Order: sequence, then structure tokens, then C-alpha cells
Amino acid sequence: MKTKKLSLLLASIILLLNFQLIFALPGLSDPIPDTSGEYVYYKDSSFERESYVGMVYYNDTTYAFRYYAPANIEGGLEEKDITLYFTIDNEVDFLSLTGERIEGSTSNSDTDIINYLHDIFYEFTARRQKFTFAKGLSASSKQDFEQFGGSVTITFNKLIPVFNIESIKAADGKEIFSLQTLGRLVSSDDKSFSAFKGLPIAPKDKERSFSFSKKAKSSKAQFDGLSINLDSDWEQKMENIWALGDAALLTLMKFQLPQDYADKEELFECLILRSLNEGSNSVYPIWKFQSLEQKKEKFSASNLIYQAENADLTRSFIVLNKNKDKSYSLLSITVFDSIYQSKASYFKKIVKSFK
Repeated sequence: MKTKKLSLLLASIILLLNFQLIFALPGLSDPIPDTSGEYVYYKDSSFERESYVGMVYYNDTTYAFRYYAPANIEGGLEEKDITLYFTIDNEVDFLSLTGERIEGSTSNSDTDIINYLHDIFYEFTARRQKFTFAKGLSASSKQDFEQFGGSVTITFNKLIPVFNIESIKAADGKEIFSLQTLGRLVSSDDKSFSAFKGLPIAPKDKERSFSFSKKAKSSKAQFDGLSINLDSDWEQKMENIWALGDAALLTLMKFQLPQDYADKEELFECLILRSLNEGSNSVYPIWKFQSLEQKKEKFSASNLIYQAENADLTRSFIVLNKNKDKSYSLLSITVFDSIYQSKASYFKKIVKSFK
């Protein structure tokens, strides 16, 4: 397994340790401030054809909204790919557009889509401004939303960038607008936002094999006071990185709470969790398979991740512990999903052994 995903994880931590607080939408102090390049994609079932809507935050005056629909040969529908780049006035407490550029529009028939992207920018901004988070990461609000058919339930989640919207459901419980993935562009070469074309409906990893040794000897991996139970099938690659052949990668990290967050520990933890659950470089975590659990000072997360470049599926496990000295301990394991499925109890046991 390549170390690209792992390197991005380490880079995310380093970035956050030097993070400067900024806020995104006008008239709103976000529970978790957005960082440049963060994006989200939703499946939008208000359209008759398969459709996706994405939003990316570049800075507090610049956003992009993208509509993508794959070609439908049976329905005689061509592929649609339209992106609107907006600049806004961040000195006022309401959404005021100061500029706009359109890419991908090819005919007058695209006018409705362009107007729709305008409408949801205004609507989502106004509805997010009126919503206040209480305790916990997520909460729901019943609202009347004409663009989505009337009475709906909007679920907001702090870990989701831009508008914090996780889903919009109709009165009968059907999801009209559902989060597919979230990520952050990490360089000018990162095409994750512009290249997104949906996710597998029933994701399945390629068939792979790994020969687990029947006589593998137990061993304990240690780094900076952290430990985890492994066996001799694992090979130490760096001081805090171990590999299970080409099947899996494991890393241990420990870092201090930055001084700037001395009185904002909850915010820092949310920033870390959001960052660790984001994709980049055409690596897309599939949100509907994401799970997050908190027990006292311990966060545990797992994700199923689609790598669009080669259609690989990986499973990731993250454990974040808050220590008494206000430091944090982190375990990350990434493993090809077909290998994980063949021996799930083996990997779960390793995760549970983290101390």
C-alpha cells in the first residue's frame, strides 16, 4: 500500500497545529471554521436524472458551486458539468454577490441549473444563519423548503464544511439531498472537486490476497509512550509507521494541544476529527459508511474510502485519545477493504489494543 494517504494525514495534523481561526459564511460564527479548499458533494434527488451538487470554500470571499450529472444513454441525456465561481462581500452579515464566473454551460437549457445553484447558495446561507448548534456534533431542524418540495427535515453536522448540512429529508423520510463525501484540496494540482463524478452504488474492493503467517509471533509496537499489539507479519518502516506487506499501513502519533487552543479544546478536537475524515487527491471517503463514536476522552472513527484513480477501496480506522496532560494520542490504520473483510476480527483486535 502506498503511503500517500498516510502522508496527507500527517500533513493535516501539522496544518492544524498551526491553524489560524477564520470564519466562512457572512453573518455567522461557525462551530468549526472552514479552511481553504474544503469541499462537500451531495446527491440531489430533486432532479429527475442522477445529479450531484458540490460546494467548495476557497476563502471568506470566494466559493464555487458545481452541478454534475452523468450521461444517460437510455434517456438520451448528455453529461452535464457546470461550475459557478462566486465572490461575495464579507463585510456584511448577509449574502451579497460581488462577482460570478460560469464554466461548462453550453446552451440556454442550462439557465435553470444556474439559477438553481444561485438559489441554494442564498437559501443555504440564510437557513444556516438561523440555526444554532447545541451540545453534540449534529442536530435536526424541521423547516419549510419550497425548492425541496415543502416540509423537510434538515440535519446539520459540525464535521461537515461550508453549510454543515448532512441531509435534507422529505416528510416521508426520503432523502432528497444527501451527503456523499467531503474533502479538502491540498494543492493547485488536486482535482478532487472538479473531477468528482459520483461514487459506486454498491462499492466493492478488488479481489486481493495476503498470506497471514500461521506462526506469526506476537509483538508490541511502541512510539513516544504509545503502544499497540501487532505480530511479526508487520514491518516497521519508520519510527512511528508499520506496514503489513502491501495490505495495510499503521501509524502512531502524539502531539500537544496548541497554545492558541488553550481555552478551545472542543474546537480543536472537532477540527482534528473533521480533517482526519476528509479526502483529497481523488480519494473520497464514502459518508454513508462513516461511523464516529465518543466515549469520555476517546474518539473512534472508521471510513470506507474510494480511490477514484484506480477504483480501490480501503478501510480506515482512527482512534484519538485525549490525555490528562492535554496532549493527544492518535492511531491510524488503513487497509484494503477486501483484505479487511477476509479477517475483520484480526484488525479490530489490533485497534482495541491501542494504549
